[in-house]
Amino acid sequence: MSYLVLARKYRPIAFDAFVGQDVIAETLRNAISADRVAHAYLFCGPRGVGKTSMARVFAKALNCEKGPTPKPCGKCERCLSIASGQDVDVIEIDGASNRGIDEVREIRQNARYAATHSRFKIYYIDEVHMLTEPAFNALLKTLEEPPPHVKFIFATTAAAKLPETILSRVQRFDFHRISNADITRKLKEICKAEKLKVPDEVLALTARRARGSMRDSLSLLDQILSFCGDEPDLDAVAGLLGTLGDEEMARLFGMVRARDAAGLLKLTDELLSRGMDVGELIQQLIGFARDLLVARLCGADSDLLDRAPEGAAAMAALAKEMSPEHLLYVAEVLQSAMRRVKEGQDERVVLEMSLVKLSQAEGLAPVGELIERLAALEETLDASPSAARAVPSVVRQDNLHYAAPATRAAPPQPPMDGQPPEPAATDVQPISNSDEFWPRLLSTVQERHIALYMYLAQGSLGPITASDVTIFFAADRPTARKELETPDNRRQLQAIVSALLGRPVQLRLTSAAPAAPGSPAPRQTPAGGKPASDDPNVQEVMRRFKGQIVS
Repeated sequence: MSYLVLARKYRPIAFDAFVGQDVIAETLRNAISADRVAHAYLFCGPRGVGKTSMARVFAKALNCEKGPTPKPCGKCERCLSIASGQDVDVIEIDGASNRGIDEVREIRQNARYAATHSRFKIYYIDEVHMLTEPAFNALLKTLEEPPPHVKFIFATTAAAKLPETILSRVQRFDFHRISNADITRKLKEICKAEKLKVPDEVLALTARRARGSMRDSLSLLDQILSFCGDEPDLDAVAGLLGTLGDEEMARLFGMVRARDAAGLLKLTDELLSRGMDVGELIQQLIGFARDLLVARLCGADSDLLDRAPEGAAAMAALAKEMSPEHLLYVAEVLQSAMRRVKEGQDERVVLEMSLVKLSQAEGLAPVGELIERLAALEETLDASPSAARAVPSVVRQDNLHYAAPATRAAPPQPPMDGQPPEPAATDVQPISNSDEFWPRLLSTVQERHIALYMYLAQGSLGPITASDVTIFFAADRPTARKELETPDNRRQLQAIVSALLGRPVQLRLTSAAPAAPGSPAPRQTPAGGKPASDDPNVQEVMRRFKGQIVS
């Protein structure tokens, strides 16, 4: 006697037998009871959630000898022939292999004729999104105004690929993935009916592996029983399905939290040597990270967690040791790894590098918290200028690096009535001897704005009056003067000049005439009052490139 697989043996035969699709079943029952059955329906949703079964039950309800009835008997000739797929008035068509305009024309021609034995002629087209555009266009008129004895039922896993003209002519029902709890409960009922002793943890693992598909869970259960017998063991089932249990997942995430890169690589090698698929492993890790995030934010009793109470409590305890930011980071790294695997990169290398990357991540601070710290740091620096020198240029917080804000000098006020601007608020001490002005100016600018120093060092000091300071630039070096003339650079430089002199002055940047041939080049003096030729860096450049100082 041939064996009938569980997915076919326990296919729903009535509206109340569907798992997780109660709203759709109730709507169709009410439509039949109220005699409000539409001429075309569209069943959308992932595989294995009951679209084809619902279409058959709906067809039986319409054509049952006791119908139309929301409770088909399942025993009459019409119900039995529809259940077996042999009814001549319920035509099931595969849209993937009958997708052309010729097949649709045949449907249109046959739809004109009344049903042979039944009340309605019902066309069920599976994977309807595979039809060609001409085929859809040929179907439009018949779909909008079919003969009263014709009903259309379409099913698809990709509703977004259907033309709007089709969607506007049908009643759409979205089938959802079935929860793990509902799948587990149904599997328990089937195991009880089959007199099987399958542990609850095995059924829960099977439900998670099915990812919302009732048909997939029954197929997996058939596979488990064939491999392990009537009393399967959890470890054997995990090895067969290539699925990690919660304990192994918790161990792996514990290594991530403990930054144990060596342990992660050893565990990865152990899992892959057991035959686990890399893509499947990454997908499971992403799902576990999602569950940890839900447990961390919503608690162990949240319906979103979709786990048994004892498993949810253990997951919540683990989630408390990882911040939401860390879990989000883990999920993003794993999703990036999944994309690279799908692109064809070396699967093992991608997985190992991603896990090592996760192990190197220290505590991550939220962006909002970092912004608050930056704001507090800026307030501290503004209140105490001397503290600016004690703050390093880069602050390290956990695994995040950000540049500390430099001391901000108040911008000088624009000149009023031709008067020079007021000096900026700064901690620069005024000089008492004007002979020290140029070395001090270069030294101060070098400490605070190295980019300004590179341009300023190419100039030479001109006259200093009560209200003006002039800086000359050689005619063959216009770039330095132009850069210092930009509003922001000029404002910063003028603030330092005014502070050094202890009074508001107007900064003037002008071009000097080139030196006469044979005359010595002007001597540039950097910070500290020493000639450039005495600078060790300059000497090293001259030695390596065999150069000489020209200015």
